[in-house]
Amino acid sequence: MKHIIHAWEEEKALEVLRDCRQAMTGDSKLLVVEMVVREGNPPSLSNFLDLELLLFLHSYERTEIE
Repeated sequence: MKHIIHAWEEEKALEVLRDCRQAMTGDSKLLVVEMVVREGNPPSLSNFLDLELLLFLHSYERTEIE
């Protein structure tokens, strides 16, 4: 999944991931590709996208800890 989870609030993101897990077989793998907001607010594409998501979708990019 690429740039999917960031569009959802925490509850919905977890639901999507749970649904994926339920559909997977024993040898399945899930690759999640998302931007990560770095601490300290350095200039970066992830910070710009984070602002766009906040303004237009009421969502956000997540930090590494999140």
